[in-house]
This record gives sequence, C-alpha cells and structure tokens, in this order.
Amino acid sequence: TGRTSYGAIFGSVVHGCLERKQKGEEIFPEGWSDSLNEGDDDIAEKLVGMHPVEENIDPKNVERRFDIPVYKDIRMIGYIDLFKEGHVIDHKTTSAMKWTLKPRELAVDTQMLIYAKYMLDVYPDVKLVKLQHSVFLRSYIPSKKTPIAFASRDAIMEKWEELTLLAKDMKKERVGPCPEVSMCYHCNAYVVCPFAPVCAGTLNEGQY
Repeated sequence: TGRTSYGAIFGSVVHGCLERKQKGEEIFPEGWSDSLNEGDDDIAEKLVGMHPVEENIDPKNVERRFDIPVYKDIRMIGYIDLFKEGHVIDHKTTSAMKWTLKPRELAVDTQMLIYAKYMLDVYPDVKLVKLQHSVFLRSYIPSKKTPIAFASRDAIMEKWEELTLLAKDMKKERVGPCPEVSMCYHCNAYVVCPFAPVCAGTLNEGQY
C-alpha cells in the first residue's frame, strides 16, 4: 500500500474533532494531535472552532455508515459526515480554497447526490435536499467556506438511475473471478479508505 499524505492525516484529525464536537464529547482528548506537525494543532483547533454544532441532528446520523443496493450484488457503501431531514453536510479540508466547489458544481456532485439518495431513503417525504460542503483551509490564517446548493428529488433519482445503469454495464462486462491486483496509493489517499482491509483480503465485509 502507498503512504498516506499529510493532508489526509490532517483531514482525518479535523474530522474526528468535528464528530466529537457534534456528539457533545470531549473535542480534544489527550493525544488527539499526536499525528500532526508542530503548530498544526493550533490551526486545527481554530478550524474546529469555526464550525457550529448543527441543531436537530440525531447522533446516529453523525459519521453515518450507509449500505445501498445498486444492482444485483453491487452495493454502494460509505460514510456521511452529517445529515438530517432535508440537509446533507460533508466536511472537507484543503490546502487551497481554489479546490472548493461552486454551488452549481455542488448541485451535480456525484458524491453529494449519493449521500442525498441515502437521506431520501431515511426520510422518504423530502422533496428538496440542501447540499452543504464545510471547507476548512489548512493555513497559517485558517478560514472556512460553506458552499450550499439544492437538489430536487427528481435530480437525485436521475443521478441514481445513471449509477444503476453504470453498475449494470460493469456487471455485464465482468467475466470470471476478480483479478489479483496490488493495492496502490489511492487506498490511502483520502483519509485512508475504511474498506482497504476488505480489498486487501484481511477482513471480510461481513466482519465490519
């Protein structure tokens, strides 16, 4: 496996702090910043302080794992940082704000529309979903941006239909058993994929 980037490590630490803050737990327990470079603990603390506790969010919907059937034995599995009825929030850390999605980009972002699809499964009466990125800049002058967009149920389900058709095509093209391949740096590129042990064959999905 490849090495995890420092940006991913920093992002993982901030995500953990934000999760504890939302749940009303101790935000900065002993050892929380051990993996950070000198001085970055202060940056992380300032960034976490910029994000308010979201109201009316069930604790089980914080860092919520989802598992959605797509087509036959193909499933979509992941984690959502925060969601409540009609509102999905995803935290991002970055070293440059130029990577922040504009609202029009956020409205069609595949990741956010997948999250919105799961939210619709939980809250089936919702017709319009608020999509929000909370983007935290890792810098000597920390800052935060909060781009927001809205997606209708029809737009979300249209994207889901595209993904279903893609999964169907993938299933049709697959012949024989999965090939033996080496894992690469992508497995650790973004906060370390929690399913890397499954792909590595060291843990069955059923053990998760």
